[in-house]
Amino acid sequence: MVEETAERFIANGSGGTGFQTGGRDQSHPDMGVWAFGGTTGVVGTSDTGEGVHGLSDTYVGIRGISRLSWGVWGQSDNRNGVFGMSSGVFDAAADNEDMAAGVNGRNLSSGYGVVGNSSTGVGVYGRSHGDGDGVQGHSGVPNRSGVWGENPLGNGVSGTGVVGVSGTGDKAGVVGTCSIDGDGVSGTSEGNGNGVSGIGGANGVEGNSTDGNGVSGISVNGIGGSFIGGERGAAIYLGPSIISGPPQTGNHSLGELIVDSQGNLYFCTQGDGTTLGTWKKVQLV
Repeated sequence: MVEETAERFIANGSGGTGFQTGGRDQSHPDMGVWAFGGTTGVVGTSDTGEGVHGLSDTYVGIRGISRLSWGVWGQSDNRNGVFGMSSGVFDAAADNEDMAAGVNGRNLSSGYGVVGNSSTGVGVYGRSHGDGDGVQGHSGVPNRSGVWGENPLGNGVSGTGVVGVSGTGDKAGVVGTCSIDGDGVSGTSEGNGNGVSGIGGANGVEGNSTDGNGVSGISVNGIGGSFIGGERGAAIYLGPSIISGPPQTGNHSLGELIVDSQGNLYFCTQGDGTTLGTWKKVQLV
């Protein structure tokens, strides 16, 4: 075999392949083409088909390495800049970075494996034509997220569909956290449905608060809170206080109801939330 060095090599194919080579019987059987350039190692252009096509029986079809810029860069006026396809079977349980995928991105440092940017459209878009998810994320690190979204001006994660956003977990299906004076989880329904609906084997909806209301309901024209109990349960349950008599500490407002440790019901007849308030025992007949 004679090795030659050329300053510039151009191959054009009028109807098919411009340049093709195979490295099976050569001194470097692992590489069909190796090119190094000060700016770009390999540039492929096609009017109708693929600019560069790579095929490997055992390893990478096309591999790009750059010390300062992008390893592989693709551009298209009408189609995909870079397109990846795999006929393999994705096995999430294998937890293997080399599992079959159309496009696989990996970062050996603390950066992102895959990044998508768009000036006016979608940065990253996923679609599934079978039984899989359009976009799926996995994280094996404790207290981290499989999928995480951030937007300082809008929604970090937004979903549209029969179910906009669905979550399944061993502890919580969906967790919402707000670092400022907003809602951890907010739900809105523009039709006749519920803004937030909960179904559970224990409580359908449960609210906990250190200083505020555990659960708060407000309606512009309707009822603030509506409760219906089953055949074996009451519509409303008021947990008894640990003391006997009306509250002796705290700030209370007109309209509060409290059951003391003896089962007596007390109603706050006066109070603005800044004082102990005035309490009257409700006489039950």
